[in-house]
Amino acid sequence: METLDRPVCASEFRVVQIENQPSFQSLRHLFQVLDYGDFLELAHHILRGDQVIVRGSDVTTVTSILDVLKDLVPDSCCRIIGFSQSYKESFICNFLGLAVGVELPHHIVASDLHVHLDILPPLNSKSSGSPREPHYEDSECSDPLQSYKLQVNSARPRTAETKYPIFLNRLTALLSNEVFSDSTVARALTALKEEWMNKVKVLYKFSQMGHLELPQRNERLTKLQEILLVNHEDLLILQYWRSALSKDYRTHLMQGDRTQ
Repeated sequence: METLDRPVCASEFRVVQIENQPSFQSLRHLFQVLDYGDFLELAHHILRGDQVIVRGSDVTTVTSILDVLKDLVPDSCCRIIGFSQSYKESFICNFLGLAVGVELPHHIVASDLHVHLDILPPLNSKSSGSPREPHYEDSECSDPLQSYKLQVNSARPRTAETKYPIFLNRLTALLSNEVFSDSTVARALTALKEEWMNKVKVLYKFSQMGHLELPQRNERLTKLQEILLVNHEDLLILQYWRSALSKDYRTHLMQGDRTQ
């Protein structure tokens, strides 16, 4: 368990398998269990680089949620602590698993740069967590996670006026398509991320243009949004995903411009 309390990159992270503790198998699996609106809020925070905190009593369930959520962003954008007994600041990790009962600092709860997911197991669960008031009835479905309650909270909850990025709209359309197999969804998600990473490269090259007056720069940025088929919320994603571009690749992009 000690190794779970240190940050690791996406490629090193593994789900901890413990007997009788259920796990999520894919992002689509989580999408099917989580309330639709809660999924939008959770994914929106993660896509733009906010810290996600998953809190629960079962190590397997907590680490499996972190494992599927990391698929939302490029691997190099992930710093993950799988399961800790104390809160870790976002500069240490942006994906954080916590034991049930760990209190969050007030400034974290009040910040809109964080989103929290609490896992409440069924009332008849043998989980080591503290007792909960009854929120739901036991489910007889084959998936035990359908009988869990997942609560998403943030300092600025979504409203009817909340605007979501085009990326997220396309993602939810993909995850809700019952015709696609799980493997097809996984491949399509990879392709969608690659498409947006190509937009990141274009945005990066735009940012390296010569100094422009603010009105002219804003005008060009608006035209760039139209060309890339993105909205303002997508720009926040693209700016965060710029960190996935390696220093060598950024140099390569700029050298390519000079040789043209």
